[in-house]
Amino acid sequence: MSLDNQDLKQQHEAILESICTYETVQVTTDFVEYVDMIYISGLQINKTYAVTKIPTSNEYDEFWKTIWTENICYIVLFEDNHTNDRSDVKLCWPTEGKNVYGDVTVQCTTSEAHHLFNHNKFTIRFKNKSRQIEQLHFRLELDDGFNLFSLNYVNFFQKMSKIPHSCQSPILVHSSSGMRGVGFVLLCDMSLRTATKDGAVDVMANLKNLTQYTSELMVDFDHYLAAHTVIADCLRYIDTTIKCNEFDVNKEKLFDKAEIQKHLHYLRDTEWLDRIKYDDDERYSQAIRPESADELLPAPCTSEDADSFLKRFKIVKVHGFKTQKKFIALHEPKARPLCDLLNLVQDESVAAIVTLNKEIFLWPNENHPEIEINADVKLEHQMTRNLKSYDWITVKMTTAIVKATQIVEVISLKNWLTPIPSLPKAENFINFVCDSNEILRNVEIVLITDWGNVTTSGLYIALTCIIQKIKTMGVCDICSSVRMLRRHFENFAVDNKQYMFLVEAVHNYLKEFALYEMR
Repeated sequence: MSLDNQDLKQQHEAILESICTYETVQVTTDFVEYVDMIYISGLQINKTYAVTKIPTSNEYDEFWKTIWTENICYIVLFEDNHTNDRSDVKLCWPTEGKNVYGDVTVQCTTSEAHHLFNHNKFTIRFKNKSRQIEQLHFRLELDDGFNLFSLNYVNFFQKMSKIPHSCQSPILVHSSSGMRGVGFVLLCDMSLRTATKDGAVDVMANLKNLTQYTSELMVDFDHYLAAHTVIADCLRYIDTTIKCNEFDVNKEKLFDKAEIQKHLHYLRDTEWLDRIKYDDDERYSQAIRPESADELLPAPCTSEDADSFLKRFKIVKVHGFKTQKKFIALHEPKARPLCDLLNLVQDESVAAIVTLNKEIFLWPNENHPEIEINADVKLEHQMTRNLKSYDWITVKMTTAIVKATQIVEVISLKNWLTPIPSLPKAENFINFVCDSNEILRNVEIVLITDWGNVTTSGLYIALTCIIQKIKTMGVCDICSSVRMLRRHFENFAVDNKQYMFLVEAVHNYLKEFALYEMR
């Protein structure tokens, strides 16, 4: 399986040129006229898959009759497009109680949450008979180019690949993005099964085979490339998760040396996957080397200066846990006057700033309660809380030109005072992350500044996402958080020392979590 971009593009173009469109196979039953269901053969088994669109409200009755009469026991619902109305999905699949669709009664019996997908089980009844149905419901939380990150799909496709192939009971597959999404699912599933069984796979041949059923199953180049990365990721994947309800609070170390080395090897082995770029990616930024850490006082700037600055801003927008572009990471703030920072705050609707470097800006305080940045922008002091490891400053920013005011929370860490900081105590830093997360829990966009070496903001965001996943899903996965950060920061890399720092910080948090939040 080659991952050379030029080779893959040539393969993709060759498939486009050779596509032959076949007539859609119609399902015929004694009493069902649910159209546009296509049967597709899998690994030497006929009628392995049944593919169709997501039914609309006037098709629910026919859809469920088709499920019954075609003896479908496994259904894959793939939601990768958030622009479409989700009402059909919600109404067609009950999450609690019973729904009646014509002569068919459907009841959800269990729902098990996994990373980006749910494993649901249903009981359906028709004419005094009942049957169990299982559904894998994949749903991306975010909607941008980051969706093609291969790690997003690993757990889902590994689970799907365990569904048995049978000509007596086809796997029904449908997608919110139509047949293109179905094509991506089938291409990944068929290729992963072949790779696992034979130790080799021809993705091009699989896609060409799919397009012989209908040209609508053809995927674009980004998804063709993504299929290769998903398969490669699945074959390399190791489970590094910890279930919080199984965590031993008396355990001296979260991982032993052998486990740590296994994790680091896995991170090195998958680094190339996390660096792959797609046509529409805008997640990468270049490293910026820090300059002197001299304090910058407010300096006048013109509107032209601000516009020019924003165009040159080296920022990275980073997703939080299930929140799109929650963080804006800004490196080397010491080379910018305060007015430039405030232009960014206003332009990006930033409500809070977390500074992980020595505070270099002069914010208003009790002695100097008001600062005029220029004729348009004014800062007013609201409150300062001087805490053990950080300062929490609340300021009001007034912009005359647009007649707007906004409150900005500034959380400034005290520990790191050198341009290239050494790591602080893990216990202190995780406490700071927890405190600041509590302050920022209702804030939509947070600006994070650091010294420009990516490590500080990267570790902060990684720990934030780890904590949120622990709280909401009851699982901890440090490796996945590190890999996610690598997708945003081109030069973010975790060495042995930094990974041990994350492990120690998370261990401290898990002990507190087990003692207080799981009781």
